[in-house]
Amino acid sequence: MKTWGLFEWAVLVFIVTLLGLILFRVFADYRQVGVLKWYLVLMAAWFIGIYLNTKRVKPQGRYLHIHHYCIGFIVMSLICYQSVFLSMVHAFFNGLFIEGGARWGFDAIWEYPDPDPEPTER
Repeated sequence: MKTWGLFEWAVLVFIVTLLGLILFRVFADYRQVGVLKWYLVLMAAWFIGIYLNTKRVKPQGRYLHIHHYCIGFIVMSLICYQSVFLSMVHAFFNGLFIEGGARWGFDAIWEYPDPDPEPTER
């Protein structure tokens, strides 16, 4: 991300905004059927767990690296309300999860820094 240009940042902002709008829609549906509080508890548990584990492994020199397969499985677990639109969104994130693992592998989420990074050219 240190070498990203304007286009890459624009794509990231677009994706994060789209994901936020999708989750807003999902949470509005969950609120309507009365289960939103349980999903908020689940999300809070994830974030607290990620924070605590990151703090725990930091003295070992490890750092948090969220892979796109992680985003896929987290969003898939939040989308359980049945509708045609949300089924399509769920299918997209299922593909993101599978492609991430199949193509790049299920690498560690808390990684050690690369001891000899190769310089990247743009």
